[in-house]
Order: sequence, then structure tokens, then C-alpha cells
Amino acid sequence: MLRRINTAIRWRIFNPKPPRITEPTTELIRLGSKYGGKFADLSALNKNSVVVSGGAGEDISFELELQNRIGLTSYIIDPTPEAIQHFNRVRERGPRNREIEYSDNSRQDPRSYDTSVLDFSRVNYLQEALWNKTGEIKLYEPRDGTRDSSHSISGIHNNYRKNTQHILVRATTIPQLLLRSGLTQIDLLKLDIEGAALEVLESTFIKAIFPKQIILEVDELHFPGPKSWIRARRLFKLLDNYEYDCVNRDNCDFTFIRK
Repeated sequence: MLRRINTAIRWRIFNPKPPRITEPTTELIRLGSKYGGKFADLSALNKNSVVVSGGAGEDISFELELQNRIGLTSYIIDPTPEAIQHFNRVRERGPRNREIEYSDNSRQDPRSYDTSVLDFSRVNYLQEALWNKTGEIKLYEPRDGTRDSSHSISGIHNNYRKNTQHILVRATTIPQLLLRSGLTQIDLLKLDIEGAALEVLESTFIKAIFPKQIILEVDELHFPGPKSWIRARRLFKLLDNYEYDCVNRDNCDFTFIRK
């Protein structure tokens, strides 16, 4: 209870001004579970589109529903053991109808996904972390691993402390991913990478790579404080500078479309 009160007070003090919401020119559709669902402009996507999804965890409901609807090519990126195991369980289950409803928490049962028409050959899973450089990096464990398996590069879950438990993983960048995959464009980029979005987008934009649509969880808003406030402001300004309009906000999730 004290932690919740403290977070509420900090959120009031360190709540950055969010971007102005621009009325979208087309209807946004929400796909996925209550926890992992996101709003996207599906009218801008087709079977030739490429989606890159950074941060999967144990809820890939958005990614799989998008795949089911459009049949595009997707790259799901997450190096954490829990995420890898979850994806492998879904793939091993094969083409099956949904057997149970989505849960309301961050962990989905593979039986909750409808994979009856899913083409797994177009779903690529990369056991790496998205970052602004390649190589081996540390991912710091969350404060309470029983509730969430998310790890972070910045230690955002523990007030940015880096003296906590961690795992070692390989990191890649968006430009490197495009280079080795033979891609030239990303149609939709989803980033739910626990406070690493700022560095990832900076390193992406500087290489003149501009995804047409960005779905972003601003994790700094979950962990209010002076550093989070500064980082969130920089993130919003970065997107504005590169002419991205915010067309939707759902709590700490934002959907941006490039002008």
C-alpha cells in the first residue's frame, strides 16, 4: 500500500506533458488481450508489410492476431528465457483453435491463442535484445518476478539501479536487423522494451529508418521520478522532431503515425 501511495505522489510530481492527440484519418483497431492489446492502423498494412515487435514476454496476443488478420511478415524480438519458452510452447502447439479466453495478467496460456490459420513460416523469433549497439549486454531482473518476467537494460524497475540480479544476452539494433534480413522498410514497429525505446529510436532515426507506424509503451510513465520524467520528455520530443503524430493513447501505450 505504501509503495502505491508513493508511486501516485511521484506520478503527480513527475508526470511529463504527453503529446497532443491528432485525429487519425482512418479507424484504429485494437488487437490482443486486455494486458497485451494495442491500437494500430490496419488499413496501412497488407500481406507484404513487415512488422517488428520488440518485447514479447508471455503475451504475444497482439502479434498473433495481427498475423492472423493480414498474413504479413513479423519479427518478434525478446531474449528473456520466459519469452523464448512461451513462444516455443505456442509454436509446438501448432495450428489450433482457441480453447480458453485470455487472462487479464501478463502471462497468457498458449491455449488462449487462435493459431488455426497462422502461417508460422512468416513469424520470425529473434532471441536478442533491441538496443543502440550490438554485442553482449546485461538485462536486469524486475523487482517482483512472480508478477512479471520483464527485464530491462536500464534497471528501470529498480529506480535505475544496476547492482541487482541480471542475465547476459546478445543485443542488436534496428539498422542491423534490416541489413541482415534484407529489409528496406518497417511498416509497423512495436516497442515494449522496458525503458530502452529512447536509445533504440535514436539509433534508428539517425540511420534514416522511419517506420510508418510506431506503437510504443512509454515505460517511464510506470516508474515516475526525475530520470523517468527527463527520458519521457526526450522520447516525445524525438518523435515530434521526426514528424510523428500521436493518434492514440491508451494508458501508457501510444500509437504514432509518420506524417
